[in-house]
Amino acid sequence: MVLDAGKPMTHKKVLERELSAFGIRLNQPPPDMTFRKKDKGGISLVNQMKEKPTHLDLETVTSILKEYKINNAEIVLRSDVTMDDFIDVVQGNVVRIPCIYVMNKIDSISMEELDLIDQTPN
Repeated sequence: MVLDAGKPMTHKKVLERELSAFGIRLNQPPPDMTFRKKDKGGISLVNQMKEKPTHLDLETVTSILKEYKINNAEIVLRSDVTMDDFIDVVQGNVVRIPCIYVMNKIDSISMEELDLIDQTPN
C-alpha cells in the first residue's frame, strides 16, 4: 500500500477500514478454529484451549449461526476467537493478506516525522 508521507497517518486507518468493509483483512492471521457444517446433530462447540473462551460461548455461537440459517455445525476453538473472526469464518468470503506500507514523498517531511513513521509496523 502506497501512502503519502505528507498526509496524516489517519489516512492509513481509513484505507484499512475501507478494505476491511470489503472483506480484506491486512496483516491479520486467520483465527485458529475449525468450522464444519453437518447434516444433523445440532451445534457443538468444542474448546481445546486451557482457559475458557472470553468472546464466544454456545449461546453466542448458536445465535450467530441462526442468522445464517445454519442449524447443524461443529466448531472447534483452539484460540480465543472474537465474534467478528467467527463471522468471517462462517461467511467464508474474507481474505487475509500480508501488506507492506510504502511511503511516497518521504523527502518532504522532517527528521522527527520520519522517526515517528519509522516506529510504525510493516
